[in-house]
Amino acid sequence: MSIKLNLILENSRLRVRNRELLDTNNLTYLTEPASAASGTLTVENISGGAVSGYIILGEIGSEKTEIVQVHAATAPAGTTITLAANTVFAHPSDSPVYFVSYNQIEFSRATSSGGVKAVLATVAVTPDQEFTGYADTNTTGYAYARAKNSTTTTYSDYSDEQVYSSLTFNSIGVIIDAVFNRANEETEAKITRKEVLTDYIWGFINKVSELRTKWKHEESDQDNSNTTSLGGETFSLPSDIKTSDQKSIQCLSIEGYEPLKYISITDWRKKIAGLARSTLDGAVLLGATEVDLMDASNFAEAGTGYISGDTFTWTGKTDNQLTGVSGILAHDDGSVVYQSDACGLPEYYTIQNETGRLFAAPDDDYDGIPLVIDYYKETTRPDSENDTLPVKFVEACKDYCSMRVAEKKEDWQAVDRFEKKSTAGIIQVIRNERIGDQKYLTSKE
Repeated sequence: MSIKLNLILENSRLRVRNRELLDTNNLTYLTEPASAASGTLTVENISGGAVSGYIILGEIGSEKTEIVQVHAATAPAGTTITLAANTVFAHPSDSPVYFVSYNQIEFSRATSSGGVKAVLATVAVTPDQEFTGYADTNTTGYAYARAKNSTTTTYSDYSDEQVYSSLTFNSIGVIIDAVFNRANEETEAKITRKEVLTDYIWGFINKVSELRTKWKHEESDQDNSNTTSLGGETFSLPSDIKTSDQKSIQCLSIEGYEPLKYISITDWRKKIAGLARSTLDGAVLLGATEVDLMDASNFAEAGTGYISGDTFTWTGKTDNQLTGVSGILAHDDGSVVYQSDACGLPEYYTIQNETGRLFAAPDDDYDGIPLVIDYYKETTRPDSENDTLPVKFVEACKDYCSMRVAEKKEDWQAVDRFEKKSTAGIIQVIRNERIGDQKYLTSKE
């Protein structure tokens, strides 16, 4: 079973939850009681059991839950599992039997983030407790944990690193702890921390994103990845832009010039209508002397043209073909072709099929200049308990997650209570954002 543990670091104590070792697909039950010092177990199903494998017998956190090993030479057969050593405690019929891949937890530390790990301790899993832990004396560096099979010397993936300092109150780990503190032990047994992270917290983020397109915490640094080119009318949107349209663009400008104005694709097409602009009707090879256009009606009998930064000239025109071409590079079918006097300083932009388009296309006075985009980026989904939420959402997120837990418990009074609290919290944040918007506008006037 491939797993990745969540490491908890509190006051230099390292802990992992023993429930994370369990795989419910490898769960069976005793069909007969097992006495203390029993060397065999009788179960409903031996699927998942293997020689030298490990078993957690009982529920995690229960007083007499123990971890035992399958006999190295006698494979489980029928409904019988032969053990490598006798049980310590008696276990009643119907006790859960979990086949697990690991029996130890290895705790490690690195002096730098992602650095070389040094093993601090390898601790036997303590299934009668909720956690397996290690009391560390370090106060700096980065901590890790992974599960170990002491027989085969195989390991799980490392946990995400934890910094030797307390998690901030808006960290995912602290939020999950708060949610579970509101729930009882029975609920925690049914809902994993990973489920709260990837289902409940992600669900909260999706809800917030649907309510407002532009959040201040999503404002990005400037994107300067695009550079203007001769006759190059298109530009790429940032890969992490929130929505692939103008709604997520705060400002777009050619560096050193006034911001461009957004227009619809319809208005953009009206502006290019009548210009000496067309597209290639077929690919062009390096050094070609003739260029076929889809429509050359607005092109002069002779002149200079641009294709995405490439400058070429022609001396004649026949129907939709430019002749006497010189200086042209290779270009694909459909590439945009501009006559030089149809270009100039870009003043407008539009978005079509997730691609930006400029008007006018840059001429040689505006070639090779960074295109600066200020935009709203997509909120990154947290995937680690070290990650954080924007501070303003913490309490609303706790209430939303508690609502989801209450749904699973079918506690409909609690569902209603937490839903109202979560909604009120989000509304208040939206109000604060709008007040901030108004202050910003007022300060600009």
